[in-house]
Parts: sequence; C-alpha cells; structure tokens
Amino acid sequence: MNMLAKAIAAWGSPLPDWIKALAEACDDTSLRKTAARMDVSPAMVSLAINRKRLYLSFIKVRVEKRLMITMVVCPILGVMGRNECLQEQARPFSSANPLRVQLFKACRNGCPYYKECKK
Repeated sequence: MNMLAKAIAAWGSPLPDWIKALAEACDDTSLRKTAARMDVSPAMVSLAINRKRLYLSFIKVRVEKRLMITMVVCPILGVMGRNECLQEQARPFSSANPLRVQLFKACRNGCPYYKECKK
C-alpha cells in the first residue's frame, strides 16, 4: 500500500493539504528521503501519515515550508526557488563578501525560510 492510500485510510477524504503533500513526497522518492528532507525521523513521518500522534503542528510547519512552498521572497536576492534559498543558506559565510554578510544577517534575523528555525 502506498503512502497516499495509507493517509486516506487514516485521515479520511479530503486529506489536509500538508498530509497529501507529505504522502506524495514519500511516494515520489521514499519515506526515508522525505524524512531527511524534513529533518525528522522516518518514524515521525510515518506517525504523521498514519495519524498516530496527537500533536503534529511542528511537522506540519516543516511540510509547508519544505515541500509546499516552491517560491520564496528573499529580502536580499528577491524572488527565488525554495531549493535556491536552501543552497544559499548552505554556502559558507565570508566577511570579505558584502552580499554574504547581508544574506547571513537576513537569514538569521527572522527569515521564516531559514532552515535552522525550529518552529
């Protein structure tokens, strides 16, 4: 049984958008790869899809930010893809590069797309 079918069995129809996105991501790649993309354990993804956990707000936020949003607005670079945003965040800091300094400050001062924000 695929993850989308499991989600429908557990949550009923219509599925919440974020659960549908999570289940489809698991079906497209794998549960383990989707969990790694979300920075959670595979067990947590399975618990969310199978509706076995009462409080799921933290994983809902991660699904919405990492799987559902495809475009983001960066205060420094403008409109960009979510993957581009994550690539910029992964680049090393350099105090010699003014753009890197601006990005470093903008990302860490309340940007909702910053990957280290654990909301």
